[in-house]
Amino acid sequence: MSETPTGLTATKDAKGVVTLTWVDNSTDEVGFEVQKEDNQTTRPTKAIGPNVTTYIDDVPHTNGRHTLILYVLYLLICIMILIIHLQCQ
Repeated sequence: MSETPTGLTATKDAKGVVTLTWVDNSTDEVGFEVQKEDNQTTRPTKAIGPNVTTYIDDVPHTNGRHTLILYVLYLLICIMILIIHLQCQ
């Protein structure tokens, strides 16, 4: 397997839309997935293609704690690699 992504960051705009960005250091992944947890409720994962470095979560984040987990997918393996927590007010 190649290098895992690095530098996961999250920015939230005035409407509560969150954009994740990261550095894709791999050349052999088959894609990425983002899982979202809102106030202890896990949401389904969103599949993202290979060589992508941005994900926009267009469901506004409201008050409470939000966790976004980035997974990298290789041919037969899914590895949880980066977690970011947001506290929205």
